[in-house]
Amino acid sequence: MIQLNHQQSEEKFKKESFPERKISFFLCGVSDWRNIAGVRRLADAIATNKIFLDSKSFKVFQKYEKKIIRAGRQDSAEFEAIENPIEFLKEISGQKIAVEITSQSQSIFDFKNAGEETLLLVGNEQHGVSEEILNEIEIHLHVPMLGVGSSMNVAMALGIASYELLFR
Repeated sequence: MIQLNHQQSEEKFKKESFPERKISFFLCGVSDWRNIAGVRRLADAIATNKIFLDSKSFKVFQKYEKKIIRAGRQDSAEFEAIENPIEFLKEISGQKIAVEITSQSQSIFDFKNAGEETLLLVGNEQHGVSEEILNEIEIHLHVPMLGVGSSMNVAMALGIASYELLFR
């Protein structure tokens, strides 16, 4: 057994073998540039082309753009600033899912209705997704925690949710 390099792995795992589902991300209130960089790497890994950021997350992106870009390929996902998240959520088509622990959330592992086009939304590292935004999204999913903590890193939770939805 040998470890494959980038070219060998691309040959072994052709993109045609991946599902046709499209996932995009919406970061609302994310304040740590390392989470934004992690989401950029994730976007490249699942071949998504859009990362939407509310104004707070976009300011963080602008401040640390060089570090964030270095964390992913230059030609991967496009970042887009969203001035009014509520209006954006009302206008964008496709399935909208908040990755957040709420009174109505279900485990990502129990969710069976992944759409062809899905927007995954995550919130601030400490306070989560605002109630105002949660009220605009019908589907709330969480990643079950087995340890002592009640939540996990934003980019990590988004990665688990993305792969779960892609390969259902």
